[in-house]
Amino acid sequence: MAWDKDLDKNSSAYEFASNDAKTIRVMAGPGTGKSFGLKRRIARLLEQGINPNRILAVTFTRTAAQDLKDEIQSIEVNGADKVVAKTLHSYCFKMLQKREIITATGRYPRPLLDFELKPMLYDLDSRFGNINEKRKILEKFEASWACLQSDIPGFPENEIEKIFENEIYSWLIKHKAMLFGEMIKETYHYLRDNPLCSEKSDFDYILVDEYQDLNKAEQSVIDYLASNCNLAVIGDDDQSIYSFKYAHPEGIREFTKTHTDCITIDFAECRRCPQKVVQMASRLISHNSNRTLGELSPYTKNQEGDVQIVQCKTLQNEIDKICKTVYHKILCFHQDKNRGRFIVLL
Repeated sequence: MAWDKDLDKNSSAYEFASNDAKTIRVMAGPGTGKSFGLKRRIARLLEQGINPNRILAVTFTRTAAQDLKDEIQSIEVNGADKVVAKTLHSYCFKMLQKREIITATGRYPRPLLDFELKPMLYDLDSRFGNINEKRKILEKFEASWACLQSDIPGFPENEIEKIFENEIYSWLIKHKAMLFGEMIKETYHYLRDNPLCSEKSDFDYILVDEYQDLNKAEQSVIDYLASNCNLAVIGDDDQSIYSFKYAHPEGIREFTKTHTDCITIDFAECRRCPQKVVQMASRLISHNSNRTLGELSPYTKNQEGDVQIVQCKTLQNEIDKICKTVYHKILCFHQDKNRGRFIVLL
């Protein structure tokens, strides 16, 4: 299938798929077709003869990585099955396994298993407190790695934390292991400290999905990997939901300031939902501060939609009302192709 078959030349998907800019930021609201555009962009690159092994598609989760692989292979273009699609942690883990990198870093990228964490904490000196207090100190270090605070002079903040850091590293080196959060930190340090390393030239194109959910260290690793290639980041700061994992939505908000000659392509037409639902969602989310993407616009070919606001006196009344409504809809759609297409969000 040709990459532009049945593709509207006035659409955001076409603009993204066809654009040759070296650095692209795609701001994509929910249901606006960014995955479709990403797939078509990869199809164009393959049709133009780009080596699929030199295309890296990065996703936030392993499930998303597998979904993306399936999507890419569905485009039925030669080489689609050879495009590198994986999470950033998975890529970094593979990279850190190279013998020359182990020699350079002095670390073995064997992820510390869950059952090993407690023995490690017990092995640490009692001056750091009980096991829960040690765990809290460790969590502080992991947060600092994710936010690159560990690169700021003055960290660790006190003598106890400096000793704790030395003991942690000594234990991990002795047991040839690495904490999960260190995968990114060690990759970041290696790429930063080796400006001429070959890993910065492994790809011609890097595409990053859900960029707003990456933490600051992960976004910095992407920058190093893309030093000598085309980079496209895709996301929406409105959809950043992983603050507990130190997500850095500021990275996509300020992307055009930190990356020169970057162009922005907006995906704002939501095709996933009825028009009324899109209008209501857009009005609600407009109250968010520091957002980048403008209003979502409904797809005019979608049905208008039926929205009802119902109030119930008690939780049980609400449950009964929902059950009766769903039951009624099932009866009404019994002979309809839409039978069974229900979702209840609480």
